[in-house]
Amino acid sequence: MFDYKKCRPIELDDLTRIGHESDGGYVLPKRCIEKTDTILSFGVSNDWSFEDYFTRKRVARVFSYDYSIKDSPWVEGRFYLSPLLAFIFDALTLNRLGVKRQLWRINASFKKFFNEKLGRYYIPKFIGPRDDEQNVSFDTVFNEVTAGGGRG
Repeated sequence: MFDYKKCRPIELDDLTRIGHESDGGYVLPKRCIEKTDTILSFGVSNDWSFEDYFTRKRVARVFSYDYSIKDSPWVEGRFYLSPLLAFIFDALTLNRLGVKRQLWRINASFKKFFNEKLGRYYIPKFIGPRDDEQNVSFDTVFNEVTAGGGRG
């Protein structure tokens, strides 16, 4: 079982910001980046810039969990607009082709980044109190990842 007592705050300096401006970014000490070999991400949506930036600086395994995007167009590669969405986009004078093009770009980026051969895993699960079809518990995540397994 994972020892949560090891997780405690410590004082650090030499901070650097990682991630897109639109995501808010994250501030980390450079020495922590140098010592990290695994990233756990709990919520992907359509922005994995933190994970991408991090893996450009350091080789690290990435385990990203997010059940809410499991059926998203950029994950599944489906770019169909329902009649209601098509009407809304037309009503707002948005270019449907432009929307499809943007979804295609996100999908291509998703498929390029989340590549199990590179040790970058997308796991369509929420973090929850127990393991089931939609959820995985913190205990399971930490135990599988710290045991050196591949996919969490």
